[in-house]
Amino acid sequence: MNVIKTLSMILMGMLFIVGCGSESGGGSGQVDHATIYSIGGTPSYMMGSGIAQLANDMDEPINYTVSETNGDIEGLRMVMQERGEIVDISSTNGVFAHEGTYVFEGEQYEEIRGVVGLESPVIQFIVRADSNIDTLSDLEGARIATFLNTAQLSVENHLNQVGLQEAEDYTLETLPAQEQVDALRDNNIDAFVTFSSYPSTQVQGVDETTSVKVLPIEEDVIHGAAEEFNQEADPVVLEADSAEAYSGQSEDVLTSGMGRYFVTREDVEEDLIYEFTKFVHEQAEELSSYHPTAEAITIENSIETIDIPLHPGAERYYREEGYIE
Repeated sequence: MNVIKTLSMILMGMLFIVGCGSESGGGSGQVDHATIYSIGGTPSYMMGSGIAQLANDMDEPINYTVSETNGDIEGLRMVMQERGEIVDISSTNGVFAHEGTYVFEGEQYEEIRGVVGLESPVIQFIVRADSNIDTLSDLEGARIATFLNTAQLSVENHLNQVGLQEAEDYTLETLPAQEQVDALRDNNIDAFVTFSSYPSTQVQGVDETTSVKVLPIEEDVIHGAAEEFNQEADPVVLEADSAEAYSGQSEDVLTSGMGRYFVTREDVEEDLIYEFTKFVHEQAEELSSYHPTAEAITIENSIETIDIPLHPGAERYYREEGYIE
């Protein structure tokens, strides 16, 4: 019996030592994990990949996995259904989800919470430079392509502001990005509408062989469209003399920006979101090597861009930095 008792005590001691070794983080030191959803091939996806790589290289307490989605709505649903923790979406979808309107009618996510603001994409109505289309009103009778769901709604919203109704005054179809490029180049559509940073790699893809231009959006149209979606208007000027201008753009163009940000669920651990928020802001310069749009990540931009309630973890970080009382 004494031998058995002695062996038991030795075994318990060994387990205690092993347990203590695990607590001290003898390996990577990572104590938690989060999945980030993003649309494949986008600046945000490249940035998400950078976050995962940097966090691993720097032995951060959170380990990240980046998972590709086909759109904002798919990624947001994954997070809200507790199949991930973080997703980047447009502010339009953020407001729709929080309020349960438009594409989220009957599917309200009141518990969606904002985390980090990203560079604001701009709405770009793209036409061939050799076309006689110079304004949104000129799109009457046009064949237009864009993406699914909120993109369709946004196109319709802007064209409604100039008195054009879908089906009656123009044809709207949904196509993947490359098919939009090919269709415009081959004159199978008159315009496509993209929502991306400027310049857009999608637009540059067609501009290499077919000169294109961005249609201007009048300021009253920008404000009217924003009001319809219960958002703040964000007029943006695309300068013709910048190195980023498309080849067919001969003058400055006014268009509309739309916020983009990382979001999560209210019940995701506060410490996890705090660490994510802190890491992304503190490593923004490093993340810009994965995609230059990371240069737009600042606390000021996050506070200004996020138009839904903040997650407590993000709020704690911004408060510590003196941006929230």
